[in-house]
Amino acid sequence: MEKQFRHHPDGWIYINDLVIPLKDFVSKNTEYKLPRGWIGREYIKGEMNRVYSSNNEEFLDKEWKDGDKYIKQYDYWVKYLKKKEQKKT
Repeated sequence: MEKQFRHHPDGWIYINDLVIPLKDFVSKNTEYKLPRGWIGREYIKGEMNRVYSSNNEEFLDKEWKDGDKYIKQYDYWVKYLKKKEQKKT
């Protein structure tokens, strides 16, 4: 699987195969926000980094330091989501 980070306009963050509620993600990464005017982001490590709106997109530098940082949080989010799920039962 390619290492990737996606911010979907529906309020979800995807890191590789994980699906994280945006509000939870931002509670850990308080500095995170989309650039003004964009509704989503897609970053595939070393291959693609784009932001988009409903009618436009912009490709950015293929290397995104913050994106790499978020991808490295994968193990944290696996544990977090498992713990969150256990609280429901």
